[in-house]
Amino acid sequence: MRLAVRDEAGEVLIELTDLAGRQQQVLGVLAQLRDGALERVDPALARPATLAVRAGADAMRIRLRGHDAAGIPAEAIYSLLRRLLVERLPQAPTPDPLAAAT
Repeated sequence: MRLAVRDEAGEVLIELTDLAGRQQQVLGVLAQLRDGALERVDPALARPATLAVRAGADAMRIRLRGHDAAGIPAEAIYSLLRRLLVERLPQAPTPDPLAAAT
């Protein structure tokens, strides 16, 4: 999965590609953000005023806008998504090269 997060005209734009069927996992994290559940993890992750999602077969584009001019910091969103979506993904077992040689 590839993750890009940036500030754009007072909004946070999130682009996820190569999702490989993980859209529901992403939507689950976004639902927690929308409901304010992640504010306990990081106060900077206050409930967004708007949350828009466009999804394709293997990609998603998400726009977040905060309630005030300060908005939601892109760095906080990136750290959260990386921690919840990238670092927690189960890793496929690495094949043992010695087992294949026997």
